Amino acid sequence: MTIQTFVLTFSVIELAADRSVSLAGGVGHHMIFVEDGSAQVNNTVLGTGDGHYGEGACDLTASPAARLACWTLVSKDERASLPTEGVLKQSQHDIELAAGTWVLRLDTVEFPPGSRAHRHDHSGAGTRYLLQGSLEIVSDHDRTMMQPGDPWFEGTRAAVLAIADPDVISKFVRVMILPEEDLGKRTINYLDPADDDKPRLQSNTRMIDQLISL
Repeated sequence: MTIQTFVLTFSVIELAADRSVSLAGGVGHHMIFVEDGSAQVNNTVLGTGDGHYGEGACDLTASPAARLACWTLVSKDERASLPTEGVLKQSQHDIELAAGTWVLRLDTVEFPPGSRAHRHDHSGAGTRYLLQGSLEIVSDHDRTMMQPGDPWFEGTRAAVLAIADPDVISKFVRVMILPEEDLGKRTINYLDPADDDKPRLQSNTRMIDQLISL
């Protein structure tokens, strides 16, 4: 089995009216989420809350203005060029993946006030981005309070507990790279039997499950 290092780049991009930016070409895989405004992605028009998958060259144009969350997955050998115009935040993480078919998933998770996702993990790595509310993310090593506009990365089978804001709805959007057998399936895996009878109030909206070849 051939294992290769890939790079998952996450960018928050804010474009003024009619401004454009390009994401990496080559064999790059892209997920786009419109946080606010509207934009044209290649020949597809997207509004607030819409998502889009693209492969290869991906041109984004605000119409009239937009704030976009963008994920790009490329082989580390590709040396992908990264956008610079309008970039508010950017992060990169290496992911080891075997050659074959994978699922690139874009989804959102919403928490009622005061709820939590009990200690759990997922079958694939990915980057989350908080849209509203707040979340305290507790791992086996630390705890971090996430506020709107904060991204964070969770590795494959990384155990975390998420505690939502006590007063308002909290919501994040994420992209994960999942095994092919998880196409169309929930991937959350609760780890502590003591939590089996506790309420699980967060809701998940799966936007895009895209099969990709690596």
